[in-house]
Amino acid sequence: MSGIWPGEIKCVAMLTFDLDGVSSWLRRDPKYSDLPSLMSMAEYG
Repeated sequence: MSGIWPGEIKCVAMLTFDLDGVSSWLRRDPKYSDLPSLMSMAEYG
């Protein structure tokens, strides 16, 4: 696929990250694992 990048660019890079909502709640208090609605909100938003 030559010719799709402008100029003399040979490659591109993309940096991504993922936030784990469940871990942040469990780090605060492990008892939160007993609250399904909170775990669902942390997992799915």
